[in-house]
Amino acid sequence: MARINHSKVEELLDAIRKGNVSPVYLLYGDEFLYKSVFKAITDCLIPRSDRVLNYEVIEGHSENVHDTIEELNTFPMIPARKVVAVRESRIFVSKKDAGAILTRSLTAFDEKKYRKAALDFLQALALTGWSLEDVTGGAWRNISDSEWRKRFGFDRDSEKLGWIDDVVRYALDHDVCLPSVEDDSLILEELLKKGLPAKNILVLTTSFVDKRRTLFKTIEKIGTVIDCSIPSGTGKADRKRQFDLFRLKTEAILKKQGKSMDHAALSALLDRTGYDLRRFAGELEKLIDYAGKRKKITALDVGKVSERTREDPLYELGNLIGKKDATESIAVLHNLLENDCHPLQILASIATHVRKLILARDFVHNDSGRTWNPGMRYPAFQSIVCPEIKKRAADGFMAKSHPFVLYNTFLQAEKFELAELLHAISFLVNADSDLKTSPRSPVIVLEQVILRICKGRKDRKMP
Repeated sequence: MARINHSKVEELLDAIRKGNVSPVYLLYGDEFLYKSVFKAITDCLIPRSDRVLNYEVIEGHSENVHDTIEELNTFPMIPARKVVAVRESRIFVSKKDAGAILTRSLTAFDEKKYRKAALDFLQALALTGWSLEDVTGGAWRNISDSEWRKRFGFDRDSEKLGWIDDVVRYALDHDVCLPSVEDDSLILEELLKKGLPAKNILVLTTSFVDKRRTLFKTIEKIGTVIDCSIPSGTGKADRKRQFDLFRLKTEAILKKQGKSMDHAALSALLDRTGYDLRRFAGELEKLIDYAGKRKKITALDVGKVSERTREDPLYELGNLIGKKDATESIAVLHNLLENDCHPLQILASIATHVRKLILARDFVHNDSGRTWNPGMRYPAFQSIVCPEIKKRAADGFMAKSHPFVLYNTFLQAEKFELAELLHAISFLVNADSDLKTSPRSPVIVLEQVILRICKGRKDRKMP
């Protein structure tokens, strides 16, 4: 039927309200953007009163095309529309994504989302063509380095990959099965070409698509494809579309909080974050907290609070590591190296951030740290904890930093045990030696540092 831009979603909703409904909707692009579009479309397609019987949500990490097809072929329980929604669908995933999915598995493991970690790991394994037996009982260590690099796109390091044994054990103990490697896209495409029952509708969301795939072309022909990507051009027209999009999103978010932001403040924030909605939304949330009871957020607030993610990617890297976000950290690392940032400069920046986290964690472990509560909001931190910090720290980072910078450092430090951070110092020392004396690739050395710090303790076990 059509491919439309997310900016036309209101027109699409009007069409749905008038009964002009597609059998399938595909939303792709920016996650923050397509999630809001997804909610608007599903709310319009099916009322809350019909959702108990006529609404089925399938999460991508547990997606099985045969289950999806069964749901799509089943007639509604009540005489009304039936919606089958697959969120974060993996229907477009290919072998080239194995490395990224393996890294995502590590991130889930660090967040103690063990089932998701196992599902992601087995998905990556299936894409490589290996079986569960190939990795069980530490057998993955017998895979050659060259073969590992060929399948996943990065070098294997047994020390940083020890978590795999825990994930494999979890998969075996909880009957998490290796997903099928058959071309699911062709199976779904065949069903869509045949046609769904009259009132059944499929809604798919995904972070990426390959527009050359026949499934994409089929959906575009018989359904509605909604492009939720953000313009990436640098021309005047693209810049205006980018700014207008972020202005509208900002107004919608701030309206719920009873706040506003003027043009200068929005421009200042975009100058620091770039046109990344998820990152922008995170910074905007910090500004809302910082403003407290004030109704208006100013450019001065942005200057004091917002992370300088666009102008200072080294600062961004430190904060991502502090959040244990290995995937995004490595992406920023690659960007830094591509822009000729020296590996030793990157390592020094990481070391500086780790030392800040150690100082925050050490403060919490002492008597003065009793004033700190991980759940406290910024105003409480500023009035209760900051005076204690000033009493204890006469100079250095703790005394000189802006209270909001300290607040975020304390929040990040909560993700680590003090022992983990002290252990990270040894990683950094070894990496410094490797960068100065070893023939090893600086990319590999720095990636290993990031993964080891984000992973945490070696002895961490799952229940």
